[in-house]
Amino acid sequence: MTQVLSKTKFASPVEQVLNFVCFPYRAFIQNPNESTRRFMCLRDERMYYVAKHCSGRTLDLGCGPDNVFVKQFMKGNGQGADVFRYPGLQDSEIIENPPYLAFDDNSFETVTLIANVNHIPTSIIATEFQEIARVLRPGGKLVVTRIGLITSVLTHTVVHIQSMLSSAYYDMDRERGVEDDERYTVSRKEIQALAEANHLHQQTVQRFWTQWWLNEVLVFEKSTEQQSVRRCAA
Repeated sequence: MTQVLSKTKFASPVEQVLNFVCFPYRAFIQNPNESTRRFMCLRDERMYYVAKHCSGRTLDLGCGPDNVFVKQFMKGNGQGADVFRYPGLQDSEIIENPPYLAFDDNSFETVTLIANVNHIPTSIIATEFQEIARVLRPGGKLVVTRIGLITSVLTHTVVHIQSMLSSAYYDMDRERGVEDDERYTVSRKEIQALAEANHLHQQTVQRFWTQWWLNEVLVFEKSTEQQSVRRCAA
């Protein structure tokens, strides 16, 4: 897989409108991981919306190949981490003992889960959120993107078919394999409950209008009274 430089922002409001109008083309024909001069790919667009809610040192969980979000959208200010050794990842970016995170308490201003909260196995998702709260500083933010069930099934199917037809398309799930207790989607209500249980209070829900409101970002803030959350026993 060849690393492609991301498109980190829209050139103009007109370009945003063009991307809105041509969303079906971007969803079904354009490579979802490669932007062009006119069209922002779906991956870059998700990261664009997420980056607007991020500040300070950022931990991108499930960073994927090349740690794109931290390197290009956060200008290197942070740390990517993934359970799978995708192309372009360093040893320091591999989570060796998921869901436990090898980072100090209160060490990040922002933690992101971009298009992957549904890939956290149900058996460990509660512990994952505890760990997220532990490494977040008081007042820090958790930023999560999610899509609904029908959209997710369709998206995963299209990506799988594209990757089988051409090596130019990359299916991350196909490369790493999928656990039995992963899901197509996690409801907004469940994410909110997991966050609240760890003193992460919802601040914002924003739908991506350029993707026909089918994708959304949820932003939570860690209570300033929570100095740290004791690490779960491994």
